[in-house]
Amino acid sequence: MSVSPLYPPFVYLVYGVFKAFLGPQHWVDILVHLTFASILFSSVYGLGKLIFKDQSIALLSSLLIFACPDVYSLAHYDMLDLPGLAMVALALFCFTWWQEKPFSLANIFLGITCALAALTKNNCVAFLIAPLLLSLGLSLYKRDWSQAKSLVLAGITSLLVMLPWLIFAARTMFEMVAMYQQKKYQHDLLSVMGYYIFGLPELVSGFLFSIFILAVLTCPKNLQKRMVFLFCSAVGGISILILFRWNEQVRYALPTAIPIVLYSAWSLKHFWSEPRTRFLSIACGLIVCFAFLENNFTPYPLTRTYLPVHLAKYFGIEPARTDNHHAPGGTSRYPTPPADWGYTWVLETIKPHLNFIKQEFCVLPDSEEESSTIYSYLVRCNNMNVHAFTPRNWTMNGDDVSFNPKTAMYVNWYLLKTGSMVSPASRFSGKASEDAYIHWCNFVRSSDRFKLMGSKPLPDGTQLELYRNLSI
Repeated sequence: MSVSPLYPPFVYLVYGVFKAFLGPQHWVDILVHLTFASILFSSVYGLGKLIFKDQSIALLSSLLIFACPDVYSLAHYDMLDLPGLAMVALALFCFTWWQEKPFSLANIFLGITCALAALTKNNCVAFLIAPLLLSLGLSLYKRDWSQAKSLVLAGITSLLVMLPWLIFAARTMFEMVAMYQQKKYQHDLLSVMGYYIFGLPELVSGFLFSIFILAVLTCPKNLQKRMVFLFCSAVGGISILILFRWNEQVRYALPTAIPIVLYSAWSLKHFWSEPRTRFLSIACGLIVCFAFLENNFTPYPLTRTYLPVHLAKYFGIEPARTDNHHAPGGTSRYPTPPADWGYTWVLETIKPHLNFIKQEFCVLPDSEEESSTIYSYLVRCNNMNVHAFTPRNWTMNGDDVSFNPKTAMYVNWYLLKTGSMVSPASRFSGKASEDAYIHWCNFVRSSDRFKLMGSKPLPDGTQLELYRNLSI
């Protein structure tokens, strides 16, 4: 397993350990995903129990976190956002536990979980700095030296856990920061502030966000004091994201959902405890449940005839949009029926021509649908003596591509895709890389060395083309 200096290694390490013991099958990926989901559920439940001392609020909080549109939307993707949210929730739980019982074991757990959160996704650090600094400041102000020493011990523990990664990735991180600070990536401060602030209702849904605002205004002072550090986590995290003005994405602010669902759960429980407002609690629960079904199970496998039509749109409870052109409606993360993107066809075409010599398989498109990483995974699962790769090297500026005919002519197999010779400009780091990619495609299609072994129509209207090198 290789380690990237760009992305923190913890999630990949977890995947590697699971696959080393359980095998490379797809169900192992699902098991890892469920493990992080379980950590998120348990951590939010623990936070609710520690803060509100109420099991029903704790359980409702842990259910509501998965009712947030962007949470369950990203739960369908193998991205770092859901593990990152889970580890921030775990670190905040350990922090709250440590505040109640600041003994040595809690210090170590706090330090380790904070380090693991930072090693899961870079933006997780933003949501842990503010509550830790606030706690340290209050300890120094009150001259509570034992608590201050505990925080220092937790910080040292975190540093020791992260040190190998920091040494390995320091150069890349500094280069990344310098690159983002260039004018090309620097965005207007007010526009970034507006993007994140007005993106919060999209993150948790306008409906749940309204319940959160109501809860903040009506929550008793003693509960507000218990929530101050989690509130500080959300405000501090958003502030850091705004100040850095990097490539803004609403999903980077996902940990703000933690205090929002805790407040919302308290509000719904408060509605339920009052006979005059009990119907509001029931109505809110039904709306959230129906919207969850709408967004997760329609139009596939359930059709909209089984649920209130467009209920999610009426209440603003929808997952974030993405440029997924083959999904229903063109820009939706709603579930879709399984589509055939040609993986089985490609492997079945290659398999009869394999021998004891490892064959090189170049995936030129290397898109979300035709990924060299997926092909690498599939050839390993099928015990095929094939090395799948792509000449497209991902960078912050776009894909870097270089073409060398002396190297290109010794590749056994090429996968091309019609309509993809000229991708959007953002896909390449510059005109030279785009020209090199076009040159590579033309080289394969025009050379007598390569024979077209077949083509396959794809759901997006294009075609796959598989070429074999006849000279080797």
